[in-house]
Amino acid sequence: MKTANVLPFDIKPGGRLPLKQVVYLTSSCCENAENVSQYYMEANNLDFSNTIEDGHYVFYPLSEEESSYIAEDNVLVGTASDKLNVMTGYSVLIDNKKFIALAHEVYYEEGYAFLPQKPQALALHKEEALALQAMSENLGGFIAYSDEPEYDDEDEGLGHYLTLLCIPFSEVAQRVNNFEEWSVYLRLLDADGSDTASRKVIDKMRQGKTSADLWINGSNESIKALKDSYLPTLLD
Repeated sequence: MKTANVLPFDIKPGGRLPLKQVVYLTSSCCENAENVSQYYMEANNLDFSNTIEDGHYVFYPLSEEESSYIAEDNVLVGTASDKLNVMTGYSVLIDNKKFIALAHEVYYEEGYAFLPQKPQALALHKEEALALQAMSENLGGFIAYSDEPEYDDEDEGLGHYLTLLCIPFSEVAQRVNNFEEWSVYLRLLDADGSDTASRKVIDKMRQGKTSADLWINGSNESIKALKDSYLPTLLD
């Protein structure tokens, strides 16, 4: 019998957490965010790794396995929208549990034709956060969210809003073996986070019957066409 996922702060899968509760472990570049120490990780029985640089041990807040699921990259999540682009290098600590944090930003700039104004950006931020939240339950995760800008330069009239789609590393490890598979998995998700296509394509990737590039780099239209026509042929 499958047990329910237990998440901190009584946040159930599919919920939302205040963004201020998040402690960053790694940056968008996968670098140590330097918010926790090796001593803290040891004291709380959390995995980490060490590398040797110039003859010295260098602390890193993720284990080698956890590190294999992040990269300094961007991935489009799901086929329902062409706007849910996320950065894939972040990881976070919440109540002494580690999560991959897929970061989605909505930018604004006053007087710039190619970006929305701040009120329109906030409306878009709320809409796209709801889309990510709708996916989160089937991923065993939740979103971290705020109505306040993550960055706001009032003098320049520009800034951005941020939503984090937080997924326990343990959930990711049950689904994929590495970052390439994780990218394909995210790209093929349905609007509710259903992952039937994701799992089937990854299985065929492992058999050498399809490639990641075919699925990661396609437009939504081409991906939908592939799911309708090509994917069924992979099931034989």
